[in-house]
Amino acid sequence: MTKAVDKTKFLLKNKEQLQKLGTTEKRRIKDVIWMRESASLVSQSFGLGVFIGFTPTVGIQTILCFVLARLLRKNFLAVFAGAFLPAGTPLQIAFLYLTSYKAGCFLLGKPNNVST
Repeated sequence: MTKAVDKTKFLLKNKEQLQKLGTTEKRRIKDVIWMRESASLVSQSFGLGVFIGFTPTVGIQTILCFVLARLLRKNFLAVFAGAFLPAGTPLQIAFLYLTSYKAGCFLLGKPNNVST
């Protein structure tokens, strides 16, 4: 079987719930699974998400993803996936911010107030 058939069977496991969905919801589910956009658009969207992921906006990254995806006409799911790749776990966030802070102090010639 092909991957498309496997995905369709996955969607059709619970036929009662699928029948309750309207045509718009069914189309959105298929769009999520098959990502019908071009590879260029998906890669640009993912790159935008990675950029958002490296900004110090931990509390509002999802909102930024949504707003920028709408403004720049990018795929929200690819932007969202890219945004949470750089800062996936709290340990990564702490390391990323500490390293960024130390690099900034070094580049600006200011004393480093964080002891490690």
